[in-house]
Amino acid sequence: MNGVAGVRGLPRDPVLRAAVVAFLLLAVSFTFVFTYFYIKYDRIIEKRFRTPVFANSAKIYALPRTINDGEKITAKEIAAELRRAGYSEQEGASKLGSFELVKGGIDINPGDESYHSPEPARIEIEDGQISR
Repeated sequence: MNGVAGVRGLPRDPVLRAAVVAFLLLAVSFTFVFTYFYIKYDRIIEKRFRTPVFANSAKIYALPRTINDGEKITAKEIAAELRRAGYSEQEGASKLGSFELVKGGIDINPGDESYHSPEPARIEIEDGQISR
């Protein structure tokens, strides 16, 4: 042997030996860190894919329907529009908000994730048209 390789195939030169050991330690450390984050983010992505990914995407860009005094519409038609927008008839069942059909109109209560004013509203209907 001409002295190039030492014990277990490592070079005899101490600087070269330190460089090889440092490279191996960095490679093993990188592999562990990469594997940790790969598994961590894989679990996050899998959890999100188990739920509806695009459940609310169309609602963000849709122009809200406006209604005006004197417009001919019933409380049931307004309730149907609110259901399509993600509102619920039961308080707290939807984060977007809830509504309640009352005598002579409808009460609307926006939720925490509503895209509109957080203030509740009452729409009063007389003779099939909005009075207030």
